[in-house]
Amino acid sequence: MARSLHWELKQTHSPIGFDLEWRPNFIKGTPSNRVACVQLADHSNVIIVQISGMRTLPEMLVEVLQDKRLMKVGVGIAGDVKKLNKDWDVNVENVLDLSTLARECDPYWNEEDRRKAEARKALAAEQAKIGMLAAGPNKAEFMKDPMAAPNSEDLEPTVEQWTGPSIGLARLAARCLSVTLVKNKKTVTSNWERPLTPLQIEYAANDAAVAYDIYQMLNYKKSLNLISFLSPNDA
Repeated sequence: MARSLHWELKQTHSPIGFDLEWRPNFIKGTPSNRVACVQLADHSNVIIVQISGMRTLPEMLVEVLQDKRLMKVGVGIAGDVKKLNKDWDVNVENVLDLSTLARECDPYWNEEDRRKAEARKALAAEQAKIGMLAAGPNKAEFMKDPMAAPNSEDLEPTVEQWTGPSIGLARLAARCLSVTLVKNKKTVTSNWERPLTPLQIEYAANDAAVAYDIYQMLNYKKSLNLISFLSPNDA
């Protein structure tokens, strides 16, 4: 399967939906468990490689991950790539976070980020005002800077917020594909190192496949945006 997938990808230079799974650690202060599964998807294939019982990664999998011609797409992919490198000493080349692409070609996300940032700013200002009133006239520090009240340090600058947080895969799927991506908590927090159940396989496969589909839709929308900017003479 891995050999077949790599052969097809090498021929088409298709992007790959990419995701990881690992067994959660519920003990606070202890390191996270190693990556247990790697999921890859293209236009017609989804492959789940359960690596938890292996000493080293399969050669074909490493070739796919390190192939600079093959773009890997996902949500929060920088963190996944970093963890895979830490756990299995493999560098994943040519990655793209779908959040970045979504903000480039769909104004909806920047507008939503702006509204949320402004709502947080208004809430922090209200909390500051309440803190100032509760402190009384003798607490001059609140009078000097209302935004220095408790919790205001959690407020990030509005501009940074517009370009910052990752957009969840489920939200992107709803917006781009009009589908509901079910995130069953029991499956998410299950043991990915044991033989995979049908529910685990479906969940893992969906994440990679949906990531691929979202990329295709966003890339198509981006191409339409570029076309709309062309003048009649350019066309």
